[in-house]
Amino acid sequence: MGAVAAAATVHIGSCARLFSAHDALFAALRERGLRPQAPVREACRAGPAETPQQELTPRLLVPVQEGTAWPR
Repeated sequence: MGAVAAAATVHIGSCARLFSAHDALFAALRERGLRPQAPVREACRAGPAETPQQELTPRLLVPVQEGTAWPR
């Protein structure tokens, strides 16, 4: 597989608020004229069993394509 352009962000805190990181990531993509090309991947170094909720840091990663109009 070749190189893939991607956008990423890190959410700090409870998984109950993870949706806000998704919203911010997709808003940033729109602002920059980028279109997501696959589902968002969530990667965590440690899960809720090992880490207090307020210290969780899941990383959100989504492949993107430049210059493609978003559907209305």
